[in-house]
Amino acid sequence: MSVMQWHMLRALVAYTVALAAGLSVLIMIVDPFGLYYLLSSGAMPLDQFIRANLLTVPTVLCQTVPIAAGLATIKLYHRWIGDNEVICMRAAGMTDWSIALPGVLAACLASILAGAMSLFFLAATFPSLSDIVFVAKFAPPLSSLREQQVAEIAPKVSISFMRRSSAAVVKDVTFWDWSNPKKSTYIRAESGTFFTDDWGEFLLLQRGSVKSSVAGRDADDEEPVAFERMTLPLRPKIDLKLRGRGYYEEHVNLLLDPPAKVRNDPVEWRRWTAEAHHRIIIATLCLNYVLLVAGVMISARFQRVGILWRSASLVVVIFALYGLLIQAHVGVIYGVVPLALLYLFAVGPAAIGGYLLLMQSRAAHLAPYCRRVFQAGRALSPSERADDSVGARIDMRAL
Repeated sequence: MSVMQWHMLRALVAYTVALAAGLSVLIMIVDPFGLYYLLSSGAMPLDQFIRANLLTVPTVLCQTVPIAAGLATIKLYHRWIGDNEVICMRAAGMTDWSIALPGVLAACLASILAGAMSLFFLAATFPSLSDIVFVAKFAPPLSSLREQQVAEIAPKVSISFMRRSSAAVVKDVTFWDWSNPKKSTYIRAESGTFFTDDWGEFLLLQRGSVKSSVAGRDADDEEPVAFERMTLPLRPKIDLKLRGRGYYEEHVNLLLDPPAKVRNDPVEWRRWTAEAHHRIIIATLCLNYVLLVAGVMISARFQRVGILWRSASLVVVIFALYGLLIQAHVGVIYGVVPLALLYLFAVGPAAIGGYLLLMQSRAAHLAPYCRRVFQAGRALSPSERADDSVGARIDMRAL
């Protein structure tokens, strides 16, 4: 590689890293996993919040790195074309493939990063992230419970109170437990006191009533039972097995070869298969987008279109392609889109960009020979022969 190409590669890598970091921070600020709400409500300690945000990085980078690679290529080639640097490269004998090579190499580096995130690190980190969010949602500190709000303190177990007298004492308590599918429990009490011992967390209720509803019976047939004092176990040590495990937490190898239980369920099998191929395609998106951008930006076929219009159109195309990929992924899950269509997004943009670069480079190679054939049919003046000799030497260097 020449000095110019190394300079272009460094700039492309730097811009890609900066854009990927910026887009990732933007997505994390939007808070798709609800981490900021859990932190502000007191359900998640600060150290767990920091750890959870670090665990989201692989999932977020899978989405941002391909888009960042495409946008960085648009930005820099727009600048180089606008500053006439690309014209100088062509005058120095560089072909379109040589001009596009730094972008392709930067895309390969970005593809390695995106592939590592989607194929390995996502499956390694997402289960831990799900565990942290699950514990924060269903086992929040009791001191974080707020007045006049229903809080789910365990799976299918909720509590609310009208006011808090102190950190441990609450008034007008209502408790629901519908974790048992055959029986639900409804308790009301004038006051309650939270306390913790070696067995878990408890609530001491005073002056209230309890009512149970059995499945298949009319709830009005059950009479409430009054009590003076009742110790109510709120939650023991939380069991992470209760949250289950989603297909998005599995490694791509298991997604491609799911267990028999999944294969026997067509809908679940489509979910697993679509997720596996989606992760594989993510590893190819960087190269796809960059080849498409390089082909459109550098190719002489589009030189009559303003550079600003080309750049703006490519930005729209990249976001549209990524959005269509997500829609196709959903379509595969619901069985309305064939799985093979997903791979159109893995080869289509690269094929278009590669074709444009290849045709332009082939035309550049054939140009000197066509000119010699044309000039051979007529007599040349000494000055024309000299000009042709210089042009031929420049063209031969380009070859």
